[in-house]
Amino acid sequence: GGGRVGGGGGEGRSVGDGGGGKEVEDWGLDIYPNPSRNYISINSSNGVPFTFNIIDAIGNVIIENNEPSIYKKQDISAFYKGTYHIQIMVNGATISEKLMIY
Repeated sequence: GGGRVGGGGGEGRSVGDGGGGKEVEDWGLDIYPNPSRNYISINSSNGVPFTFNIIDAIGNVIIENNEPSIYKKQDISAFYKGTYHIQIMVNGATISEKLMIY
């Protein structure tokens, strides 16, 4: 037995970086409007399918969308105003973007 040894470190990537330094724009993803009140759209301009989660300020996943798509329109009208995070999973990478709801 003995289990696994260590975690191998982070290979120079910062914690929570997700896509190895890539940003939403680098993946050809548009999130709009932001800030928003009623809905957001996520569009993959380069045609790479994605899934996404929306996470509230204390880390609860409030929207989980596991069906890969190149375009999503998500109703957010029921959410309280504040700062959320949208987590987009594309090509095995996870990108986190701040979402403001007013």
